[in-house]
Amino acid sequence: LDRPDIRLVDRDSKKKIQLLTPKSSELCGMCFKVVYDPQRGPLVYVRVYSGELTAKQTLMNSTRQQRERVNQLLKVSADDLDMIASSGAGTVCCLVGLKHTVTGDTLLATNSFLTSYVMDGLTIPPPVFSLSIEPEKSSQQKELEKALSILCIEDPSLQVEVSSESGQTLLRGIGELHLEIVCEKLRRQHGIEVTCGRSYVAFRESIDSNAL
Repeated sequence: LDRPDIRLVDRDSKKKIQLLTPKSSELCGMCFKVVYDPQRGPLVYVRVYSGELTAKQTLMNSTRQQRERVNQLLKVSADDLDMIASSGAGTVCCLVGLKHTVTGDTLLATNSFLTSYVMDGLTIPPPVFSLSIEPEKSSQQKELEKALSILCIEDPSLQVEVSSESGQTLLRGIGELHLEIVCEKLRRQHGIEVTCGRSYVAFRESIDSNAL
């Protein structure tokens, strides 16, 4: 079956639309997953929709308006990652060396006429639930902050902030199970035992002027 045209929208106005055929020579890809590797750093998994992506290439992340340098280009075969020279339309590959790209970002050639456009279709849900979190050992506070930063790179639906009211570190996610999984990853993958508060739906109440 023929692949449908690629739909891109202007990142500022959201009104201008460009359609790109998969047979086009214009490079267009989307990051659909990021995994942090202790040795290599972020492993950025990309689906190439058109054009050709090559190793050592400089890309434009049009979502964030950042240039990115591909240090290594890897072929994805189950759990194996093998170095390759290029990856064409319709393939999935893994990029090493990207510092600013996260899930949902659009990647283009730096000389592309589409650098103000992004691929349409991926929406990150806003966080609904929150909970407070702190390390059981205060000496691991820096380690916790680094681990949370890594988890936020891997999972764009996760947010971390410090409460201006209590000074506590707050995790925000899309559900109770989501936050439980994050806490378990901190213990299992990063070796940090954490103490968590009860999850809750964050909201604020205000006084209606009509009630005065």
